[in-house]
Amino acid sequence: MKIKLIIGSLIIVLAVFIIMVISKKSLNNNMDEYHVINGKMQYDKGIMLIDSDLEAAKKQLETSYGLGFYKAVAPLGSCYLKKRDLNNAEKYLKKAVDSIHLYNQKNQRIIYNELGITLAKQNDINSAKIFWQKAAKLGSKDAEANLK
Repeated sequence: MKIKLIIGSLIIVLAVFIIMVISKKSLNNNMDEYHVINGKMQYDKGIMLIDSDLEAAKKQLETSYGLGFYKAVAPLGSCYLKKRDLNNAEKYLKKAVDSIHLYNQKNQRIIYNELGITLAKQNDINSAKIFWQKAAKLGSKDAEANLK
């Protein structure tokens, strides 16, 4: 009788443990999904603000990037370039180049061209030309003009 009671108690404890593990996985998945959705929302807000409120756009994009929405690095680099913070512009635009596959061809042209501009403003003309050539190869008229 005692053995049945012990076995029954162990089965209940095991069942509760399994439910807790499954619930935790579900919670973690929900949190990941929340971060992705919230990161995308912050990204969208940042994009809408770029032309009207650069500082607010930068904050939204930083939040988006912090939540793991990595596509935010390119417009974040653009914000820093517009604010003339060349070190951060270079940092984020290089991160965008590292994940260039996330962007369509038009945005790839912009990323390469803006990184070229950033490097040229830092007097690294040879490196700037490399990125302008990449942008020009993708059809950027601005990059072609920068190469002249």
